[in-house]
Amino acid sequence: NLNTGNVIFTLKNSATKEYTYSNGWNLVSNPYSSTIDWNLVDHNTETSKFQDVFAYVYDPNKDGGEGFVSVNGGVADAFIGPNQGFFVKAKTTSNDVDFTFTNTLQTHGGGNYMKSTSSKDAITLRLSAENFFDETSIVLSEESSFERDRMDCLKLYSLNSSVPQLYSLSQDEVNLAINSIPDMNLETPIPLGI
Repeated sequence: NLNTGNVIFTLKNSATKEYTYSNGWNLVSNPYSSTIDWNLVDHNTETSKFQDVFAYVYDPNKDGGEGFVSVNGGVADAFIGPNQGFFVKAKTTSNDVDFTFTNTLQTHGGGNYMKSTSSKDAITLRLSAENFFDETSIVLSEESSFERDRMDCLKLYSLNSSVPQLYSLSQDEVNLAINSIPDMNLETPIPLGI
């Protein structure tokens, strides 16, 4: 049976587990047979159940080698395909709190779930190795800070050890795939990790 109406998922972040990654990761899925727009989810800093605006989709066929594709819920047309699984990072205050997928998240004709959006105030760096590559982006956003915040996309590593890994570091030393900063000048250091 196809899902319609509200579909409830209980988020977890007990802050007691120890993983390679930090706590709060939840594997969820678009429950509908149509595309959803992650931009339509509540991403308000105070009321959102999530630590950032991104959904993280693992793509074994990603250009440059298998790895995670970030879906930026902070911009329109943040499409996630029908029944597509993806990761979100819940706040600790969202432990055992329900997140509800609603019909209002559904969209039709939204295109491929891997659709990317571009920003004219950004630079993307690429690291290549044989047939694989990885990228990291620095984006200017007045809403962000130099420390890791909701406008930054965490770096998730490919499960294929042949794929190179490139990331930038926030001022508080968090590894990021997309590093949003409020401004930049010749004196602004942006450390990179390989």
